Amino acid sequence: MPVLGAPAFGVGSTLITRVLYEAADAPPLAGAFATSALNVGAALGPVLGGAAIDGGLGYRAPVWVSTLLMGSAAVAFVRQVGRNRQPA
Repeated sequence: MPVLGAPAFGVGSTLITRVLYEAADAPPLAGAFATSALNVGAALGPVLGGAAIDGGLGYRAPVWVSTLLMGSAAVAFVRQVGRNRQPA
């Protein structure tokens, strides 16, 4: 299970750094939003994992829920980076 938790330590600091870089005019607000996003994820993940177990998908279902959540976050990130690189 350490493999599942290891990326989480890099994601938080990377996310906050990127947000602060992009929102240089309002760093306190940007930091608050980034931290809030991490807290929503920290609450939503266990709720969805518990719902998957409760739905009868088994005790390994939270791993797949986590995979889907991380995959959707990666897709959103790649799309956003693609938007930022398009010429204006």
